[in-house]
Amino acid sequence: MNNDSLTSYARGDLLNGCKALVPGLRNAYGYTPSLGAGIAFSTLFAILGFGHLVRSVQKRRWTSYLLAISGLIELVGWVGRAWSSKCPYNKIAFLMQITTLVVAPIFIAAGIYVCLGYLIKEVGPKYSLIGPKLYLWIFCIADVVSLLIQAGGAALASAATNGGKDPQPGAKMMVGGIIFQLVSLSGWSERDNAFIPAYPLFS
Repeated sequence: MNNDSLTSYARGDLLNGCKALVPGLRNAYGYTPSLGAGIAFSTLFAILGFGHLVRSVQKRRWTSYLLAISGLIELVGWVGRAWSSKCPYNKIAFLMQITTLVVAPIFIAAGIYVCLGYLIKEVGPKYSLIGPKLYLWIFCIADVVSLLIQAGGAALASAATNGGKDPQPGAKMMVGGIIFQLVSLSGWSERDNAFIPAYPLFS
């Protein structure tokens, strides 16, 4: 059996219902997500997300706000993957995880950039080649570009899934966005590694 042999009714029943994986009938993942991993990471990000949410109310720091948002978005994504482990063809579960898990790391990265900005302000801008605000602007813009690429890929994958077509082209576009983000993070890491040895405490 393949995707093309399904009637529109049967395809709709698969995409909107909860059916176990059918041998020979590929789902959007190409495999069945792990229920154990879904539960474990949902629990982990629930603890981290709500922990940072409480911290953000107490301290009113941008880092806590960003990490709280990230943790709660990750929670939604991993709940979607746990759902997909039982309903591997369900399009809502698939879209729920694919749209959230590509977005959440953006907020983690932004929180890291803000942390470095706080550190530079604390020890002195003279030890950094780039000012703390410029760090935020440069790398957050890079993250937004990455997010747009990944969101475009998610939209393509979503449209393909809704139409019963192959979501891989959209998935590959999302991978391109992730690679762009990795290059951006590598650039930030290089600047961070240049800043730390310049400070007398680490010299």
